[in-house]
Amino acid sequence: MKHLKDFIKRYQLISFITLTYAFSWALWLLFQPLYLGGEVISAPFIMLGIFGPALVSILLSAIIKPGKKSGNRKSAPIAFILVWISSFLLFTLDQIIEN
Repeated sequence: MKHLKDFIKRYQLISFITLTYAFSWALWLLFQPLYLGGEVISAPFIMLGIFGPALVSILLSAIIKPGKKSGNRKSAPIAFILVWISSFLLFTLDQIIEN
């Protein structure tokens, strides 16, 4: 595990791009066929893939600088969750209005 942390700290940009693409595309490839088939329950996972860069950056910042920071450490994940929920609700509302 230490080698992985050292690699991430040394190659931050490569780690970010690789993890973002892997996370987002995995979710899209797994859940888009279900969504196109009419399974609306897969929409939150597609939305999670859209917000993949933000989620990966939160994760990498916790790995790179795990020390104590000024302010509340829970603010970034809470902000991410609130934006994700509101975006999902807007997406769902758009789908309802469109149909």
